[in-house]
Amino acid sequence: MGAIPTVSLEALTAAARAENRQASRKITACYRVHCDWITRDTKYKHYSRYGRTEMAVALGCSATVAEGYVSVGVALHTRLPLVKTAFESGEIDLPRVRTVCRILDNLSDEILTMVEDEIVEAAQRNSPGRWRRRSGTSCYGSRRRKRQHYGSSRNDSAMFPTARPVSWRGFERS
Repeated sequence: MGAIPTVSLEALTAAARAENRQASRKITACYRVHCDWITRDTKYKHYSRYGRTEMAVALGCSATVAEGYVSVGVALHTRLPLVKTAFESGEIDLPRVRTVCRILDNLSDEILTMVEDEIVEAAQRNSPGRWRRRSGTSCYGSRRRKRQHYGSSRNDSAMFPTARPVSWRGFERS
């Protein structure tokens, strides 16, 4: 057996940052394709149906994943310039960026401007799971809050058979 190759922590950090930069390029490309298709498809308005499917085929992923990339791209390019800069430099990975975008989706632009720098610092320190648990975006947290609000532990679909799923803090479930 030969010698086991050793990799320094600096090399691992550099590789992770390079991977994050590539993920940022992919999100930016999805956003640009999305914007391009919307401007071209003013007559038929089929983008929502066909565009994400074509993007998914090109990326080799599901249409839902492709739509998620577009959502993150829209948030980064329209509302979160500091998060976008940190993502482009490789300081934050895609799962953290996705979670930050989902959590901050419901904030007004004024509040977002005031807290974005703190959000970037926290995203560099905390894992996405910790963000989701603290913000209450897990599906279990939502059910628990519903039970506390309505005072029942029964199945939500039995309680509200015709109701749409409730959005908590702006986190849409579809």
